[in-house]
Amino acid sequence: MAMSFTLLGLTAPGITILDPGCTAKTYPEYFRDLGRLCQHEIGVGQ
Repeated sequence: MAMSFTLLGLTAPGITILDPGCTAKTYPEYFRDLGRLCQHEIGVGQ
C-alpha cells in the first residue's frame, strides 16, 4: 500500500511517508530507487 500511495503522493506537494520502513520486508531499497527514477528527493519521515 505504501508503495502505491507514494506514486500518488508525487503529484501533490507536501506529502510525506511517515514510516518508510514499512516497505523493508518486500522492497528495502524502494525509496532510494524511486528517488533515482524521479531524479529528485522523495520526502520520507524519519
